[in-house]
Amino acid sequence: MLRKYTAIVFLAALFLFSATDAYANTCAWSSGSTKNWSDTSAWSGCGGVAPTAADDVTVSGTGTLTVDGTSGSPSLARSVDFTGFTGTFTMGATASLKVGTSSTGIFKLVSGMTYAPNSAATIEFVSTTGTNNVTSGSKTLPNLIFN
Repeated sequence: MLRKYTAIVFLAALFLFSATDAYANTCAWSSGSTKNWSDTSAWSGCGGVAPTAADDVTVSGTGTLTVDGTSGSPSLARSVDFTGFTGTFTMGATASLKVGTSSTGIFKLVSGMTYAPNSAATIEFVSTTGTNNVTSGSKTLPNLIFN
């Protein structure tokens, strides 16, 4: 009997600890108009909210996407990929975007897009134990923070 309960507890623990990304979404932005990062109507696949630190973000199409999070309440994503985007990505003077998890961070700009951040805007990679992968697409990236 003890063996049966031990097996059940082991399987339950295995399930709980292996489901770390169970609530992660792939949030897609393809608005074609001007939208802020925090605008829930700009995203599909996010469950009706703006991307969170657990979400992978893909940005495609045209239009203007503006990061409107600040250092006190940053815009968040596990990864950000602009493959297929030909619009403009902007960040205001107090804008802050946090990318990654404790083990990885991915931020990919592409050559066919425009990146127009304010010189005081920041992109912070939260990975402390793994690899951060930054693809600039020949863009200048001001104020990158690696933890």
